[in-house]
Amino acid sequence: MRDVALQRQVRRQRLPFDVLPGIIGASELHQLALRRGLGAPGAILFPGMYARKLKVEIIVGGERRPCPLDWLDSFCMRNFTGAAEFDDTLPTGDGALEASFRVDPERLAAALAAWLTQRGKGNGQPVHVEIHAALKPG
Repeated sequence: MRDVALQRQVRRQRLPFDVLPGIIGASELHQLALRRGLGAPGAILFPGMYARKLKVEIIVGGERRPCPLDWLDSFCMRNFTGAAEFDDTLPTGDGALEASFRVDPERLAAALAAWLTQRGKGNGQPVHVEIHAALKPG
């Protein structure tokens, strides 16, 4: 880990995990959580990674549906898009995305729509994307 002194402080104070992502890396958080018995490898350990929860819907040929997780996941990986502006995004399910406040939802929707259309996800039709704040459960 990058900062051993910080690790010790985190362990001593038992800081909640939602304050940690900005301090240490996600893989380091995963290892720390495993040591504390909070999950198994591959489990979703940090459901509150980013402050904003967004709902992502695609519209193709007048049909509206949640954007599939694999499409969101591929788009949000810089290896596929080459765009650093969407690094602070985390797809969490079909039509569900978490993002930092640095991500502009309108710009994200436009870029995702163009990317999906370019890759033929609309079966020859343009793909439109709408992104809204997700309603909080409960």
